[in-house]
Amino acid sequence: MGVSDCPYFCELVEQRRNSEQIQNTSFDKLKVWTGSKINDLFDAWNMADIIIIEVLYNTSLSWADLFVLSQLQHIADLSFYYLFNTIETGRVITGCLLILLKSYSYRIFSTNHHSGPIVNDIMENIQKLMKNDSMGRKAKIYSGVV
Repeated sequence: MGVSDCPYFCELVEQRRNSEQIQNTSFDKLKVWTGSKINDLFDAWNMADIIIIEVLYNTSLSWADLFVLSQLQHIADLSFYYLFNTIETGRVITGCLLILLKSYSYRIFSTNHHSGPIVNDIMENIQKLMKNDSMGRKAKIYSGVV
């Protein structure tokens, strides 16, 4: 199976990018700090990620102090929220996870029969969530000792 963009997910992202909420958000400070052109929240998210990673590796500029980092984290959080807070994007992402889990479960089950039941249970729960048949549960917690 090849890797490619999901056209429907790309369409959903573009709808969010063009939404009034995203268009009305100002990133003037980020533009001044970085000297880069920031068109929307997703450009800001990309820039925030770069700066946060630079800070983690001690390669950031002197202006990236705690205040700036808190603002950048806020931008990253907003971007994530606006992108993934809709039912449609949630379903697309859940579908992608289901495909990955099926592939993963096949590999595990074919080499180690002890891992099959828990992976199958996880897949069944994801399918129930996708069909809105989860009996009101939003999460299931697994616990075990290795």
